[in-house]
Formats: sequence, C-alpha cells, structure tokens
Amino acid sequence: MVATQLRTRQVLGLNQRQYEGLKTSLQLNLRRQLLIAVCDSDTLQHQLVDRLRSDLATLSPALDDFGSVAIEQLTFDPRQPDLVVQLVHWLKQAPKPTPHLQVVGLEAMTHQSMRSQNHFLRSLENIQSLLPHLDSSLVIWVSWPWYRTLEKSAPEFWQWRSGVFTFVSEPVNGVPESAATPMVNGLYGETPTSEPDADIWQILSEDLAQLDRASGAQQETQTVPQEGRSVAADGPAPAGGTNIINLENPLEFLAQRESEGADAAELVEGYRTLGHHYRDVIEAGTITPNLLDIAIATFDRYLHWLPEGDTQRAAGLNDLGTLHWLQAQHQRDRTALVAGMKHSADLYKTGLQYADADGEISSRLHGNLGAVYSALANYDDSVTHLKAAVNAYRQALPFSSIETAPEEYGMLQNSLGSVYWKLAYYEQPKSYLHRAIAAYNEALRCHNPETSPLDYAAVQNNLGIAYWSLSRHERPIFLLKHAIAAYRDALNYRTPATDAAACASTYNNLGTAFWELANHPEAPADPQGRYKQNAVIAYEAALKASELAPSSLDLASIRHCLGSIYDKMARGMETDPELVAAHLTRALEHYVVALKTTPKEAATYEPMFKSLVRNVSSHYELLGMDGQKQAMNQVPAELLPEVMLKV
Repeated sequence: MVATQLRTRQVLGLNQRQYEGLKTSLQLNLRRQLLIAVCDSDTLQHQLVDRLRSDLATLSPALDDFGSVAIEQLTFDPRQPDLVVQLVHWLKQAPKPTPHLQVVGLEAMTHQSMRSQNHFLRSLENIQSLLPHLDSSLVIWVSWPWYRTLEKSAPEFWQWRSGVFTFVSEPVNGVPESAATPMVNGLYGETPTSEPDADIWQILSEDLAQLDRASGAQQETQTVPQEGRSVAADGPAPAGGTNIINLENPLEFLAQRESEGADAAELVEGYRTLGHHYRDVIEAGTITPNLLDIAIATFDRYLHWLPEGDTQRAAGLNDLGTLHWLQAQHQRDRTALVAGMKHSADLYKTGLQYADADGEISSRLHGNLGAVYSALANYDDSVTHLKAAVNAYRQALPFSSIETAPEEYGMLQNSLGSVYWKLAYYEQPKSYLHRAIAAYNEALRCHNPETSPLDYAAVQNNLGIAYWSLSRHERPIFLLKHAIAAYRDALNYRTPATDAAACASTYNNLGTAFWELANHPEAPADPQGRYKQNAVIAYEAALKASELAPSSLDLASIRHCLGSIYDKMARGMETDPELVAAHLTRALEHYVVALKTTPKEAATYEPMFKSLVRNVSSHYELLGMDGQKQAMNQVPAELLPEVMLKV
C-alpha cells in the first residue's frame, strides 16, 4: 500500500486521524456505506473534499480485491429538497462500476423555508430504500448544526449510518462541545448493551489507516510461564576478578575451579552470574535446545553449591523450573514433553517450600505452576490439571493486588479466567463460565487501555468469548450482545498495525456473534437484516487483516460462512432481482475461493461443495436460466462436471 503522504499530515493537522479514517473506509470499496462527515468551515470542507478525491485517485487498489477506487461529487440543489430523489437521478447517470459519491452543499438548506427544511428531513427517512441498490459508499458532508438536527429529527436515516468523521477548524477552543466526543452508537442501528462503544466502521477505518505504517513483523504473545527474577543483583566475577561471561567455555572453567577446591562462595557467585546471564539471553528471545541445556546445567550446579537455607534458593528453583518448561517445548516426543513439564511443576512446588514470607517469589512460583498445569491439561488428565491450575492461580492472588501489583494481579486473573473457561468444556459449564467472566472483569480493572492497549484488548476478547460461550446455556440474546460489545471494544486497540493476527481473530469472533444473533429464534425482529450485514462486515474485515500476518484462523470456513450469509440475504430480497443477483454472485465467489483452498479429503470440503451446488440452484430458482448460466461461468472448470450432475 502507498505510504501516507507527509504533505497531507502537514495540511490537515488535528484532523489527520479523522481524514485517514474516512479515506480508508472508502478505499475498502465496500457497498452501502453511509458515511457522515461533519465540518463547519467551508474552506476546510472544500480542502478535504478535494484532497479525498486526489488521494483516492492515486491510491493503489491492492488493499481491496473488488477493483479500483473512484469517487465523484454531487452538489446538493436546495431547490429540490428531496436528497434521495437527487441521489436516484445521479445513480441513473453514474458510470459502472458505480463510484463512491460525496454530497456537498447541504448547508444551503439553512437558508430555505421551514417547509423546505422539513421536506428535506422527511426525504432522508427514505434512505433505507436507496442503500440496497448502492454498489458504492455515500459520504454526506454536513455542518455541526445539521449534524445535530439529523441525529434528532431523522432517526431512520441516522440509524443507517456506517461511520461519523468529525473535522474541526483551528484554533481548538473554537470546537463545539459535541465535536470533542461525538457519540456513534453502533453499526447499522445496533446499540451496545453497556457503555457506548466506538462504531465498528470507525474502528475498521482507523485500523486500515494504519496498514501503510504496519511492519511485516507482528508481535507474538508468549505462552511460556513468567520467569522469576532473583531479588539480589548478580555478584562480582569469581576467581580473582575473572570475567566469566567472556570466557570461551565458562562451565569448564567453573568445573576446573571445583576440582581445584575453590571456595563455595566463589562457586555460588560464579554459577549464579553465569546462570543469570544465560537466563537473560533466553528472555531476550534466543531459545535453542543447546543453550537451554547449558543454562539448566549451570543452574543445577548453582543450586548444588547454594546453602540449603539461602534466601535465593526459591528464586533459583523458579528459574530452573522455567528452563525445564522451555526445554519441554522443544521435545517432539509426547512422553518426553509431558515428563519435562511435570518435572518443571515439581521444581516450582519445591521452590514454594523455600519461599517463606517472600510474597513476590511466592506469587511467581504459584503463577508459573498454574501455567504449567494449564499446559499439561492439553496432553493428559485435563480436568485434574485444570483444577490444579485453578488452585495454583488462586494461591498466587493473595500475594498481589490492584493497588500493589496491578500488572501481576491482572495477568493472574486473566489466566484464571482462561482456565475456568477451559473447565467449562468438561463439566459445570454455567458455573465455570460465570467464574471466568468474573475473573476477566477483574483483570480489566488492572489494564488501562491508554497505557497497555494490547493487554486490555486481549482480556476484552477473552471476555467476549466467555459471554458467547455462556449464551449457549442461558440468556442468549443478552449475552450475545455483551459479547459483541466486548469484541468491539477490543478492536479499538487490536488493529492491523499493532497485532494483525489478533485483530483478524477478534473480527472473526465478532462476525460469529452477529451471525448467531441473526439466526437465533429468540432474537428481536430484524427486517432490514442488520445482524447479517454486520456479520458480513466483520468477517470480511477478518479476511483483510489475516492477509497481513499468519494466523490460526480457518479462512476457508470464514468464506463458507460468508457465502451462507449472502445466500440468506438473497432469499430476503426476491422482489429486487439486481440485489438478489449481487448477493448470489458474492456468495458464489466465496464458495469458490473456499473450495480452492480446501483439500478434497478434508471433512469440510463436502459441506462447502454442497453449498456451492445449492447456490447455483438458487441462481436458477431466483434468476432463471440466465442466472444459472452466469453462475456456471464462475464455477472453476475442474468442478463443472460434478456441479452439473448435482444441480
């Protein structure tokens, strides 16, 4: 993607973030977006409109696979106060494919009669009949007074907005009060269940605005236990000032010092210095089997020479336990892996016998013990190990608090919540999921989104998963909406630039929640199909974010789900052949891509193939022979014979 031009930043100043959001919303080339741009200054508005047209004309279409990005301008004519009529007239003359459209000049309605103004506002209520026919995005430029009027006097129009972008003239003290914190309550009319969340299109736009600044390397979340630090600093070099770390073979040197009868204190200091050096190298990311073997041997000798009652024994056992945990991860043999992890757990438990009143090391030992038990649950005796992990985490909690160690306390509560969530899979789902939700909410109290945004987002994502899981056992609509609110909050901070893989995962979770809400028999009436549309938005965003970094998402399944949603949307639009054709075509595109990336022997291949066949049949049923012919033209040649036999 083309990098953001510095010239734009210098010109737009305080409005840069909002401009980037609006620009990338349009660059997505998605359909039926109703975007509201708010600006009081005619000069600034003209500048922004021209800049948007210029920037989109020079942007690479690589971000989107639906074609190039184009935008045109419509100047509102106050003599015909019906905006929808003017838009329909423009659509009839617009080139194909339909470009995006900016509507300017609405402030002219301020000087019209009250009757004309009321006519204008009533015309906006018909926007819902226009949007399904719009194959592009619509940007409405308004002043702040009209922005507030639309919110209050045109509720039907207002609920269809996909995003609001506010621009202010300098100086800052001239900004209207409502400009500082504009409220955007949900996408396609969806209202959050708790505090108002940022609009999903605002989130998505800001995410994708960062793509040109995103580096190829993405942050990865470490799953190893937290390594405990020794309280005392590394001691002086042994053997008359020899810098042991710089020796070619420091372990051999120390072994020689042992054979020469060196003083125990010298050997303790030497092994501790060397062990902590290896530990620091490993913590920095250099983790190889050979280095782990050397570090373990060093700590073994350090603990051998350390006096039994030394206060550093607990910290040394904590370090040694973590080294064995890491070593176990390099074992290809399952038996050796489990044995290594169990040995790690034994070392942590032994360390607890020496921790005494040292709250910091006790908390770390209990926390690391919980992490190992949680990992062991993936290999054998799951329930027993998960319950042991719960016990370990709960014993770690009294040693920390929000006031004294918020980061440690929040990490423990998040880990505890994850273990409860796993336990719910095996037994007492409602009870354990309620406990998971309580733990995640407690963890959220420890993470400030301004200072630790990724940690905050990770907990919010976990909370959303717990709400979603509990919705299968009680209060489905209430809990699905809570899950949606949690995912959307997480997406404020999980962006393609900060963590593309995690961003894709959360968008996928959001899509699933909306899709389940759309199909749940207890869900409130949704005649406009907003839940389905929101699911499409989220799933397509997940696909886009997943292009930036490897992820564990099953992209073929996401496309299969997208195809199913488009098929269902087509079934609800029988009276509009053009819209039916558009939805069926988009569904077929997703099915084809999903099948191309799925091996024939995979269990998911047959359901995907059957969906494609049903889609081709729907083309004939809803659009006739011409529709079926068009569908067949999209089916890959290698699939055509089998499809024709099934249709």
